[in-house]
Amino acid sequence: MARRPVVRPVAADEAPDGPPCPACGTPNLPGRKFCRRCAAPLQVREQPAALPWWRTVWPFRRRVRGGSGRALRRTLLVLAVAGLVLAGFLFFPLGRYVFEDVRDKL
Repeated sequence: MARRPVVRPVAADEAPDGPPCPACGTPNLPGRKFCRRCAAPLQVREQPAALPWWRTVWPFRRRVRGGSGRALRRTLLVLAVAGLVLAGFLFFPLGRYVFEDVRDKL
């Protein structure tokens, strides 16, 4: 059987006087890398700048582009609507015939 852990009392010299946590604001000791309360990293890394669009095109794709994909969704939506409009124009006589045929039978 494993021994039960013993809680040691906090000494007076362990008062946290270091920088506060950026996530929760808890003061930490100066040498810590993670917050003692929420375990968030204390040294916040800067995010790399987003690449220009021409650097994300193959073969220059070295990092993921910092975007939400909104432009791709809009493009696909516009293409789908344009395809439906084109199909409506191409199949209009056939659609009109089916509509009239159903109306005559009802």
